[in-house]
Amino acid sequence: MRALFIKLGEGGRWELDCIRRDATLRFGYQEIPHSVCERARQSGDWSEVEAAARAFSKDKGSATRHVNQVREFYEAGEDVLWITFHSDRLWWCFSKFGVTGQPGEEKLRRVAGKWSDEDIKGQPLLKGRISGRLLAVQGFMGTICSVSELEYLLCKINGNVEPHVATAQSAFENLQEALVPIIRRLHHKDLEILADLIFRQSGWQRVGVSGGTEKDIDLDLISPVTGERVAAQVKSRAGADVWRAYRTKYADMRGYSGSISSPTPDRGPSTGGYGRGRHGIHPLGCREDSLACCAGGANRMASGQGLMRAMDIAKGKSWAPNSSQSLH
Repeated sequence: MRALFIKLGEGGRWELDCIRRDATLRFGYQEIPHSVCERARQSGDWSEVEAAARAFSKDKGSATRHVNQVREFYEAGEDVLWITFHSDRLWWCFSKFGVTGQPGEEKLRRVAGKWSDEDIKGQPLLKGRISGRLLAVQGFMGTICSVSELEYLLCKINGNVEPHVATAQSAFENLQEALVPIIRRLHHKDLEILADLIFRQSGWQRVGVSGGTEKDIDLDLISPVTGERVAAQVKSRAGADVWRAYRTKYADMRGYSGSISSPTPDRGPSTGGYGRGRHGIHPLGCREDSLACCAGGANRMASGQGLMRAMDIAKGKSWAPNSSQSLH
């Protein structure tokens, strides 16, 4: 299989029509009449097209490059994959064979089906998640060029994870699991420092000295953007009775969060839990509006997975135990 990149008009002026309305590929080179190009395609003799190209080319090499692009547009088969970039996304299609001339000597090919900006699994092909090596084709000075990153392109369109990305993802997951027993053994003060770092990394600022605010508050935090205040309690060990006590004591406090490293196995928070969701203590030891974390222990819901997902939680990403997350 081959893949070709095409610029749909100078400055992308045909992108909207070709992609959103007509399902076409449009080609310029108005200096070379469609009839001349079609005659060359049928005969295989492109000398007349080359002569026309020399009239607006600075040298023979430049004329040859123009001719090659015209030939690609006229000779590319229906198995050639066409791509372009529009509205910060990668778009791809296959094209029916045959070119028709348009007013003003523009050339047009019909798309087989339609342009797509999604992979075969329905995920959008955002430019922000595409390798710079593929995006580099946008810098091509001409209109049509071959795509050298074909294997990568097919991988993205098929919705597959590249082997080296899968290896990195596996290594990251192994690292998370390996850190769980380390976190379980953290001293209370070390756990406070870790919780503090997680909050600060997500934009919260500590008010006062860590572990020295009040009896039941280890971290007094403020968001410099919203001005919201949050109090956090950090414990190395805790059971369900402790959590119930805190829930009762701070039932009316919107911003109270807790984190533990080793919930008591036989009395730890259960999966049914007693979390107050957005306005209180969560069974995992974290508020659902993404403020705090929990790690360690035999109880599955209050395991080391919680702390390993803390940065995602703190950044506002939803996470549920056993949920799968991909790297991009």
